[in-house]
Amino acid sequence: MIRVNIVVEGQTEEVFVGQTLVPYFANKGIIVNARRVKTGSKRGEIFKGGGDNYEKIRNDIIRWTKEDKDAWITTMFDLYGIPKNFPGIGEVSTQPDPYVKIANLERAFEDDIAYHKFIPYIQLHEFESVLLSEPMKMMEYFIEDREACERLDNLVSGFDSPEHINQSAYNAPSKRIIREIPAYEKLKSTAGPLIADAIGIDVIMRKCRHFSDWINKICGIRDIE
Repeated sequence: MIRVNIVVEGQTEEVFVGQTLVPYFANKGIIVNARRVKTGSKRGEIFKGGGDNYEKIRNDIIRWTKEDKDAWITTMFDLYGIPKNFPGIGEVSTQPDPYVKIANLERAFEDDIAYHKFIPYIQLHEFESVLLSEPMKMMEYFIEDREACERLDNLVSGFDSPEHINQSAYNAPSKRIIREIPAYEKLKSTAGPLIADAIGIDVIMRKCRHFSDWINKICGIRDIE
């Protein structure tokens, strides 16, 4: 069996992997496992989650490659809020095309990790982009918010794809959802993965090109090994 370890940014992504990606890849003969990036420790307590410093991310990836040399390793970090010391970030700061920007960042990321079983992935622009693949599915969790879901659905229709939705502090996907459905802010780590699961990987891949490329790269490992 092929195994893939995924270093994720936070609890929402960790639950999403366990709930949605694990069964999806299991059907394709690939075992995936996720853990939040280790950000520090104090008196024996390990702190996980968040990606505010690239060195912490890098150290955790390298640590896991040494702990599990037979597995492939990939990542799931948001472009929105990416660390200021991330490889290549200065060179893409003015790049308007999100796909060109993300390709350059992931190339710099891959070069810096320099591990033959590493697949870099940065989410455009954050996890909530996948929820905007089909906003009406949010009613699976927020059943009384039909009008809010309809407004989000209309919003998405004004963009080329959910992955194009603005990454600014005010207009990031999560901020747009929270403005329409305030309850999402406190429930995102449970509601987000459940909604994504209701939407389904096939729909998300159809609507989100970069996410689709990532899933296909992982599936493509079978052709390499």
